[in-house]
Amino acid sequence: MKKVINFRFLFFLSVLLGALILGICEIVRRNYFWSAASFAVVCAAFILIVFCDNNRPYLIIALVLSLICAVSTLYTFFFWKGEDKKGQIIFTLTDQIIEEQNQLTVLGKDIKVNGQKIKGKVLAYITLDEQSYLYNLRAGDKLLIYEGELISLDLIASGGVEHYNYHENIKYILKCAEFDVRRYGGRPDVLSGIRYKIKEITFNIPDKDASSIAYAMITGNRDYISGDIYNSYKTAGLAHVLAVSGLNISFLILCLNAALSRIKGHRFLKLIILSLFIAFYCALCGFAPSVLRAGIMGIIMIFCKTFGYRPDSLNSLGFAGILMLIFRPLYIYNLSFLLSFASMFCIICLYSSLVKVFNKILKSKIGAKISQLLAMTLSANIGVYPLMAHFFNSFSVYSLVSNLVLLPLINIVFIALFAACLISIILPFTAFLVIPIGWGLKIINTLTRLISGLPYSEFIIFSLGAFSALYYLIAFVLGGHVNLGKKFKALAYLALTVCLAMSAVFSNIPVTYAQDFFTAYAIPVGSAGLAVQDNSKYLIGE
Repeated sequence: MKKVINFRFLFFLSVLLGALILGICEIVRRNYFWSAASFAVVCAAFILIVFCDNNRPYLIIALVLSLICAVSTLYTFFFWKGEDKKGQIIFTLTDQIIEEQNQLTVLGKDIKVNGQKIKGKVLAYITLDEQSYLYNLRAGDKLLIYEGELISLDLIASGGVEHYNYHENIKYILKCAEFDVRRYGGRPDVLSGIRYKIKEITFNIPDKDASSIAYAMITGNRDYISGDIYNSYKTAGLAHVLAVSGLNISFLILCLNAALSRIKGHRFLKLIILSLFIAFYCALCGFAPSVLRAGIMGIIMIFCKTFGYRPDSLNSLGFAGILMLIFRPLYIYNLSFLLSFASMFCIICLYSSLVKVFNKILKSKIGAKISQLLAMTLSANIGVYPLMAHFFNSFSVYSLVSNLVLLPLINIVFIALFAACLISIILPFTAFLVIPIGWGLKIINTLTRLISGLPYSEFIIFSLGAFSALYYLIAFVLGGHVNLGKKFKALAYLALTVCLAMSAVFSNIPVTYAQDFFTAYAIPVGSAGLAVQDNSKYLIGE
């Protein structure tokens, strides 16, 4: 067995823990088929750990971590929800403050009800008057509601996990009118204060879309991005630039390495400084799954470089998954978590092979750079394909083109934006530096809208279901982690090609339903370009 599989203990352990958590969760949700399938994966992973590397400490580690994850998952499900509370409520505002017409949406922490502190955060919706004194609230301000009611939220609603509430630890919702609220000034915590300053700096950009994109690129917060511009980025295959991930961490490491280049002979000190800065940036971004994964892998890479070890990307990915799932087990349902790990997994497995293929076609220095960009984009797109099919039923046709054309420009704009925000935080009077960066973002937004508006910019696809497991297994084989001859590898390549082709073809075959109902996705009325009436049935499509 060991001769057949290039064993990576941490990677297989992360798969085991993920399947174990999924199996437990599906039992709680009474979805017994997927629970049985998940436990089958757990058994297969245990067998691989036992037979591929007959190492008793590894088996003990796997059993102990499995027990910890099981306890953590059950605790989350049965003890996460709070109780409804009534009375005098006071809480401190975070930086998540959204002012809309006649309504204020804020996220509060440090909640006290009748003087008693309770765990979790509250999402408050406050109806405003036309001339409200609650405008221009700042992070750290306190709101007092004399007679309010905190309504506890369920962790599972409509058959799925409430990802945003779970990630932000939002356990309560509060609705009230402005005249019930009293406002008091306060000081924010360090992270909320910095995020609020970044928000003020980026929103100096006059164009609203450009400023919201700038804020998302630095902090990963997409709350201020309009649905129109977000859909344009998604359709063009550029939504990944709005989530803080490897690009941000790589640039942070690059800048810090340059700043610490004069510190020679103190490798351990540099490791500590770099690790602390990466951890701080992850905290600044709210420990979003994508940035946390990139941060953990970045610290591992720095550690290996410091002590002369050769980093193993698959084991690093597995270690990041293990740490995240132990502390936040329900991340296994989080789309950001899944997209980040799936894309990174396929980049690790397919990137080198694709670079070799493209290098044979593009044989110049510029061609080598283009080959790397194409290989990175294509392997990441292959990784997220099953998830996009399952969650969005759509896939970007022009993703390769948009990344090839716009990603270099986005990288330049991001570097300039990051530097401008850093300077402006230290020297507030330099906040005007982001204005010319806004022009670059406006150009990127215009080009993104242009690409997303092209004919056939995305096609409809449907979930691969359980076949997704085989899909990633093929990618694992292609990554050289299974020792196969050339003929078998050729068959694996062929199987992947057939998989992609068949899923694309079958997803677009028109289907006639014999049943007397139609399924429709919720879209804005203004986006409907076609309406057909047939015996009191309405079909509306873009």
